[in-house]
Amino acid sequence: MNEFCMFFDEALKVAIKGEEDAFQTYFTAMKKVKDKGAKVLLKELALDELEHKHKLERALVEEDEILEELGDGKVPEGFSFADYMVEQNKIDEDSSLQDIYTYAITSEKKAIKFYTTLMNSCKGSKMSYLFEKLRDEEKKHLEKLERDYEDTFIQENWFWGYWG
Repeated sequence: MNEFCMFFDEALKVAIKGEEDAFQTYFTAMKKVKDKGAKVLLKELALDELEHKHKLERALVEEDEILEELGDGKVPEGFSFADYMVEQNKIDEDSSLQDIYTYAITSEKKAIKFYTTLMNSCKGSKMSYLFEKLRDEEKKHLEKLERDYEDTFIQENWFWGYWG
C-alpha cells in the first residue's frame, strides 16, 4: 500500500463533499440557464449527483465496522486536490446545451482521474476497492454523456465532410 491513503470515513466524506459540490453547481446553473435543453440536462445531472451522495452517505452509516486506519495520511508528492476540481464559473445563464455537455464531460473526466489516483494510492486496501467503484460510477456517466453528446452534436459523416 502506498504511503497515502485515508480512513474509510474520511474517504467517504471527501467523496460526499465532491458529490455535494457537483450537485450545487448543476442545481445553481439549472436555475440560471435560459436554454430549455440545458435546463433538462442540468436537472438530470443534479439528480445523478444526489443519488451518488445518498449512496455514499448510506455507506458511511452502514459500514462503520470498516472504520480502520488504512494508511498514514500523508499526501503523495505532487498531489493536489485542485488538479481534480472543475472551475465553478464555467456555466452561466447564456450557456447552451453544448456548453453544459462540455462542462459535465470535463467534470466527469476529472472525477475519474481523482478516484483513480486515490485508488492507486491505496492499493491492497479496502479503500482501493471503494475508490475503484466510485471511479467506475463516474466512467458510466462519462460514457453516457459522451454518447449523448455525439448523438446530439456530431453529424454522421462530419469527418468526411470536413476533409472533403
